[in-house]
Parts: sequence; C-alpha cells; structure tokens
Amino acid sequence: MIVAERIRHAVEADAFYDVPRFPSAEAAAAEHVRLQVTISLGVATAVRPVSPKPDEVVRRADSALYEAKSTGRNRVAYAAPEEEPSA
Repeated sequence: MIVAERIRHAVEADAFYDVPRFPSAEAAAAEHVRLQVTISLGVATAVRPVSPKPDEVVRRADSALYEAKSTGRNRVAYAAPEEEPSA
C-alpha cells in the first residue's frame, strides 16, 4: 500500500514535457509545455495458502483500479482482504 502511494506521488510530482512527434516551427515551444500527469492504481494482496491462483489476485486489483477511477483521479484503491476458506 505504501509502495502504491509512493508511485502515485512520484508520477504526480515528476516533470513531463510535451515532445512533438514531428519537427515543426512550433516544436521548440512545445518542448517547454509541462504536462500534468497523474495515475490511479488498484492494489490487492495475497496471503498463502488463501490465494493459490494469481488470476484471482489480478481480478481483485483490477476491481480496485476501477473503484479508484470511478471515485476520481490520482488515487489508490485497495481491494478488500481475502476471505479465509471455509473448513
């Protein structure tokens, strides 16, 4: 969870500049335009032996990502903890 927040913050704080794809008279000016870049992340964790299938962890992280996107930009959402298997 801490790692995801660090990544999110690093992307937000870094400087990204527009790089023109084709040379033109406006290319030099475009290189000095700072872009505001943010990311949203979905995080899921697994504790063995509860999650024997990696695709389940990915599915939970994907659900958390959609939650982060639906609640706004530049966020980290955490998947609900795994449920213990019934005996």
